[in-house]
Amino acid sequence: MRTFQRPGRRSHTKLATLLVLLAAPACGDDGGSGGSGTGGDDGTGGSGSTTSSTSSSSTSSTSSSTTGQGGEGGQGGGPAPACGDGAVDPGETCDDGNRTDGDGCDSNCTMTDCGNTIVTTGEACDDGNAVDDDGCDSNCTVTGCGNGVVTAAEACDDGNLVDDDGCDSNCTTTACGNDIVTSGEDCDDGNLVDDDGCDSNCTTTACGNGIVTAGEVCDDGNAVEGDGCDSNCTASACGNGVAAPTEGCDDGNAVDGDGCDSNCTVTACGNGIVTTGEDCDDGDAIDDNTCSNDCYVLQPEALYYKFDGTGTTVPNLAMSPPAGAENATLMGGVTQGGSGGMCSSGSVIGSGLSASTDYVDTAWAPDLGTGSWSISFWASGISVNGTLYYIFGDTNSASFRCFTNGVAGPNNWILRGGGLTDTYVNGGAIDTPTMTTFVYDSTTNAVYGYLDGVLVTTVPQAAPNVAGTGPLKVIGYGSNVGAPAGGLLDEFRVYRRALTSTEVGQLFAATSSCMP
Repeated sequence: MRTFQRPGRRSHTKLATLLVLLAAPACGDDGGSGGSGTGGDDGTGGSGSTTSSTSSSSTSSTSSSTTGQGGEGGQGGGPAPACGDGAVDPGETCDDGNRTDGDGCDSNCTMTDCGNTIVTTGEACDDGNAVDDDGCDSNCTVTGCGNGVVTAAEACDDGNLVDDDGCDSNCTTTACGNDIVTSGEDCDDGNLVDDDGCDSNCTTTACGNGIVTAGEVCDDGNAVEGDGCDSNCTASACGNGVAAPTEGCDDGNAVDGDGCDSNCTVTACGNGIVTTGEDCDDGDAIDDNTCSNDCYVLQPEALYYKFDGTGTTVPNLAMSPPAGAENATLMGGVTQGGSGGMCSSGSVIGSGLSASTDYVDTAWAPDLGTGSWSISFWASGISVNGTLYYIFGDTNSASFRCFTNGVAGPNNWILRGGGLTDTYVNGGAIDTPTMTTFVYDSTTNAVYGYLDGVLVTTVPQAAPNVAGTGPLKVIGYGSNVGAPAGGLLDEFRVYRRALTSTEVGQLFAATSSCMP
């Protein structure tokens, strides 16, 4: 007999057919029918049996049975589970039956999403984790400024590269010093160092940016003058080169007489600064006898010559020059100028020749009469010799004159004529500069002689009368020599009043403060 193994999971039709064929008796064989085997429900082979019979014609038949071997076990179930087979197996979050990414269920059977290791639409990368700063950040963008994820070395990241929105394109908070120029900034060099071209307030290094840098004393961030820090970044003050509202000018120095004086007023009489051509400057508009509005100390009423000009014309700087005597004229070889006068100013320079030709013509006919008067002058370079030197005089005014040598004696001045009793000022006619002043006071009827502001003589008078047809000569008298060659005369003054001793002292102090 042949034994068959029933395959597992065969169709019942095939099984029945096979069993029929196996049940047919063999040709020419006395055999019993074969037993049938039953396969196990779990696919294992079942047990089978056969039965045989023997018969003969002369004997009774006997039967025997033997147990047959079961069929072979059947094969296992269908294909193993796999991602993409449409069935969600263990370890899968989804399975849509395909391997297409980005359709909701990706090819690794995970839901389409950042962090599933599958790069899909809208993702720049996907490393399967939510760790930032590892090259692919938790929002599936490449680690970098502007990806919306704050990583190491970033102060912020707003997901854009727009500046001035709170987080700038270099992922630093919008602020001065973050190396991004935003609204309100002139510059931004990424540091808070001053004086490097872009200062710590993000303005270009310059005066007026509010940052004090090299070469600046102050910087208040504006160009307003006189507010404590001027537009050139120096403290508001006269001499800083910036004219504040209270200043007439400011040339940045303390030099007087250069157009803008050391008190920051324009060089002029009345600004309180004594400059060339001024005897004084009290800075007020009070026209008194101490310092006049023309800036002359005790400005004379009749004659006043400073000899600071050039040429032959000498302006009469008196308060009220006599008619026709507004200017004096240098005659012959007499000159003016140089620097030998007071305050290194000019002076009249003697020629040593006769006053017939060489003198200063005042064009004034003396008219002092019997009233009070004062005459003052500076002289130097007066030599001692037998020549009489006449510092002034008028032969037509009762020989009113002043001279040295002769009866005056060497180094002395004598005033005589005009009905005067001789008055001496000894030691005034010398080589070095001295100031000699004669004062006639009609109330005391005396002449007072002063040397360098100090009273040295008082001479009672009878009834002097200084008047005549003129002209009064300075550095000259008649045909006599006025001064030796090179002798100097400066600050010649004639007043129509008697100066007090105080005023004479003031006059000397004012004109000698810068003696050469």
